[in-house]
Amino acid sequence: MKYDKFARPAQHTNVTSVTFQLVIKHIEVDEIRSLMVVNAWSSFTWVDEKLKWNESDYGGLTKLHVGDHEIWQPDVVLYNSALGNSVDHYGNTHCVVQMDGTVIWVPPSQFSVYCDINLRKWPYDRHTCRLYFGSWVYDGEQIYLKRPEYKTSPEGDTEMDPCEWTVLSVEEIEHKKYYTCCSEPYYNIEVLISVERRSPTYAGVVFTPAFVCVVLTLLVFWLPPPASEKFLLSGVTSVIICMFLAYFSQKLPVMGAHTPLIVEFYAYNLILVCLSVVVSVVSVSLSRRPRTRPVPWAINQLLSSRLASFLGLGDTKNKFTSMYPRQDSEELH
Repeated sequence: MKYDKFARPAQHTNVTSVTFQLVIKHIEVDEIRSLMVVNAWSSFTWVDEKLKWNESDYGGLTKLHVGDHEIWQPDVVLYNSALGNSVDHYGNTHCVVQMDGTVIWVPPSQFSVYCDINLRKWPYDRHTCRLYFGSWVYDGEQIYLKRPEYKTSPEGDTEMDPCEWTVLSVEEIEHKKYYTCCSEPYYNIEVLISVERRSPTYAGVVFTPAFVCVVLTLLVFWLPPPASEKFLLSGVTSVIICMFLAYFSQKLPVMGAHTPLIVEFYAYNLILVCLSVVVSVVSVSLSRRPRTRPVPWAINQLLSSRLASFLGLGDTKNKFTSMYPRQDSEELH
């Protein structure tokens, strides 16, 4: 009998059950394009009724290894693929055919899918992407796409290589869907992959300079009012913040729906640095003006009360009296 690899390996009245499973090997997330790239092993198992034989007729032969181009294969594709011009996700590998007609095909695969990337908590962000797999041509009365019967761990069958992302969970959900064009159902499998970024490097690259900028901003107010070093510190802090904001604009999507908290921190810190420069200009200007008038009596009395102890001003009354002895004595009389 001549084998036709383009014909479904069953009678037209029978349904071919195809078991599908992903073994994730590597994951990349492109924040700029809102894209997830999954490198995995795609496991397919089905029964080919045309490839059955008796073990005794062939010298105890129980299984064969044949090329994937030599036998029929299910046309399972990624429905929501980000690569619209190609549905060829699988590499070329051999299939294992057992004497009862069971075919096992595990090709290396790569899938690209768009995700709703939320970078609000970057670089400690988590994302969940959905991959929909199903037959492109055959309906549910010809191919029944299903998951393995055994249960796996919450992380699924993953053999991740060391990378930037950690798989939190892999969930597979079977769906049965009807389209307006056809009365037959179509089966598909939804794979939900939740990942979390590993970011030990970002702790030193992003958060340590943020702490330094906060300290430099506070140092501006700790310097004496006449000190011109206030402007030097403010200038250095502004340059550091602007450099990191430029880095974020290259690393993160500019038109994203969610602004990362770390970006807002640097932006608001830049505003505070600008305000500190204004306060420094005023304080330096006041400190360098000649003392032609004494402190008003009302302010002197206010700062001589208990409020001075809360503000850390000490005995301000004696200070003002020693600075302006004549004016204070005149005001007392």
